[in-house]
Amino acid sequence: MTAEPTRPILALPPEGVGRPAVKVAWAGVAVQALAAATALAAGAGRGPHVVVCVLLALGGLAASALAFVRAVARSRTELVDVAGLFLLLGSAPKRTRGWLWGAVATQTTLGVATAVARPYTSLAFGVLTPLWAYGLTIWWNARYGAFPPGPGAPRVHAPVR
Repeated sequence: MTAEPTRPILALPPEGVGRPAVKVAWAGVAVQALAAATALAAGAGRGPHVVVCVLLALGGLAASALAFVRAVARSRTELVDVAGLFLLLGSAPKRTRGWLWGAVATQTTLGVATAVARPYTSLAFGVLTPLWAYGLTIWWNARYGAFPPGPGAPRVHAPVR
């Protein structure tokens, strides 16, 4: 019986690395919350809400595309795996992972709550907004995440004593 291969223990980036990306993810949450509150309070605010939701979704898709290009470039020298890149498992510090996933969860909750508050209206566009935070989460990891060296990486040998 063979044991499952395990992911090597890596030196994760220090806390605070890539903090601007985390702040931008949460700024998207704030913009979404403001647009949703305005749209719910005044029926006339629905047009701007749709615009905000679509722009956040497109921005998240662009961040995801940039992250994918960066991850492909890194995969030449590192073993970039799906769980590490898309779920931040073992590749990001715990606090950073919590902040990024918190932004995704908050945007998801806001989007669903807004859509449920006024079903069958343009407020349903709110469910697109988690693409913003998730795209920035993937981008952060493609840029700063820790991945083990791959077969094409230069080997660093420990000195012999």
